[in-house]
Amino acid sequence: HRVACPEYCVSPTKPITFKSDGADRWGSIYVHAPGTARFAYATFENGGGERFNDGATIVGIGDDEPPLADPLIFVDNVTIKKSRGTGIWLQRRSTFIEGSKDLTITESGDDEAPFPLEISDQAIDSVPTGKYTGNKTDEILIRTEGDGMAGSGVVNDSTLHERGVPYRMNDFSGSHFVVGGASDGRITTLTIEPGVVMKFHPETGFMVQLFSTDQPSTGVLKAQGTADKPIVFTSASPTPAAGDWRGIWFGGIPQAANVLDHVRIEYAGYDCACALNTCSNIENHEGAVIFSMQPPSAFITNTVFKEIAGHGVTQGFDGTLVNFRPTNTFE
Repeated sequence: HRVACPEYCVSPTKPITFKSDGADRWGSIYVHAPGTARFAYATFENGGGERFNDGATIVGIGDDEPPLADPLIFVDNVTIKKSRGTGIWLQRRSTFIEGSKDLTITESGDDEAPFPLEISDQAIDSVPTGKYTGNKTDEILIRTEGDGMAGSGVVNDSTLHERGVPYRMNDFSGSHFVVGGASDGRITTLTIEPGVVMKFHPETGFMVQLFSTDQPSTGVLKAQGTADKPIVFTSASPTPAAGDWRGIWFGGIPQAANVLDHVRIEYAGYDCACALNTCSNIENHEGAVIFSMQPPSAFITNTVFKEIAGHGVTQGFDGTLVNFRPTNTFE
């Protein structure tokens, strides 16, 4: 159902509060496609009392039909506090509605669901401005959906915004965050803002097109940090060590539009489970960045590779050496 709200019910002087009737927690608000919900100047307290959906106060559930996402929830000056688990969980390709802003989630989370916000990879472009601190774990959890086949992963141009807390990439081993792979072959660009920190769960990876072919890649990564606000790809382990996560894989012939500048790549180099074609004597293919086909240029610049189990850059192809050493630092 679509519930219309006249202008007079959206007011900073007349906020709306959802809270318990008594000492026990109340449950959750569910928004299921094709339904939508709009909340403005509203506070939700002590929710998430149900056993399911990670104790979330608000749950968005899309129709899970690729490649389109489902914008279901709009927020404007909304506060969620003391949620048993996560504050908002967007699943099955559901996203925030364009224009959402000023979302605060605080004093929320437990051991099973410690994050203020859980979203699918389809929702990364829609994360509102706001505050996500003061919770059990002050990180935004991104869960990947799909299996990396055509049409899954991030297949629409998106921006990963800097929202003041790190992004936790998945919470189970062996998963991949994938950019590109649209079934119609179009190119998908992921832009990452300066200052973003992506913390990868052990044994997971970042794939710019999952599969390697001899054709141009359908994924593009634009990660342009600054000297003051580098972009960081690192381990989510509480005791990080070299080889925790797989690193960044480029499948297919990398597009000329790729750029990584003022980036830090740390603790990568877990077994890539890959077979690469190369004329050089590479005994192990693991690395922080792995190319399956020759890149058009050394588009990684002003970047620090730190504590890598394996190579900083693996060039797994027959072709000309692309020299990444002059502008980068390997520690």
